[in-house]
Amino acid sequence: MAIVQISAGSQRSVALDGKGGAWGWGAFKTAYPDLQGVLPAALCSTDKSEVGHRRYAQPYAQMLNPGAPFHLVADGSTHIVGACRTGALLACRPVIAPDHGAAHQTVQAIPEGIRQLATMQTVSLALLENGDVWSWGFNHQGQLGRLAQPAQNSAAVVDGLPAIASLACGSAHALALDKSGSVWSWGANQAGQLGDGTLKSSGLPVRVALPEPIASVAAGDTHSLAWMQRASYGPGEPIIMARRAAPTALISLVRSKSRPISLCARSMAASFIRRRCPSRAKSLPGAGMGWGRWVCRRRIRPRGP
Repeated sequence: MAIVQISAGSQRSVALDGKGGAWGWGAFKTAYPDLQGVLPAALCSTDKSEVGHRRYAQPYAQMLNPGAPFHLVADGSTHIVGACRTGALLACRPVIAPDHGAAHQTVQAIPEGIRQLATMQTVSLALLENGDVWSWGFNHQGQLGRLAQPAQNSAAVVDGLPAIASLACGSAHALALDKSGSVWSWGANQAGQLGDGTLKSSGLPVRVALPEPIASVAAGDTHSLAWMQRASYGPGEPIIMARRAAPTALISLVRSKSRPISLCARSMAASFIRRRCPSRAKSLPGAGMGWGRWVCRRRIRPRGP
């Protein structure tokens, strides 16, 4: 079985195979209608796919969408979003019934032609082939990117954006990379993850000031990353990125950065990352920028000769 896409959330993982089958494992519950109302002890089972009285842990992959092939999937905090090959968009609950897959409902109003799906804790996004972005869900920190009530909102287009090429989502903020290489952000900003120089949340997209066109973006819970299309340093010089050892820690303890900072490492920074984080460092052909909350617990000091 060839896997064509994977998506991981805080509690679950989902893989999409080449035939459109979505497989999930982790925090899923199995539901059996004939066991409703029985005592908890009666729910125990020796089946390897059913763990615990309440069956909220699934260490083996379970089929989510029998009979409804997906071509895109994204795992969220409370649900899994899947775009069907027929054009429908389904929001699936993490409750799986044998032979029926995950309980789901259809997301209304979104046009056909979805190219990418992305999710936050309470909001989902869909990127269309024409570059439009649609959002739906709860808007208590501006995650929808448009004027809306804090409560549950139906799907609608995010205004004020140029044609978008790709999306990335953190816990409560979103990044949109447009087709010219600019980055736009909206949502929560308590750690500066929007990159606009403030710690104030934004309910509308704001453009991130970056020195060069961007090739790709990524987001963690409260930080953001952008990878530039070309390196800003000399040819052949290694560019290093590490998950927990940001080169900016060479200067001081880094907690939050509301403006983008370079993640390119050279000399002592590169040596430190290679020495202490060999499994997390990798030479890459571009230059990285990051903003938001970074985990750097101590000042990095050079070793003696």
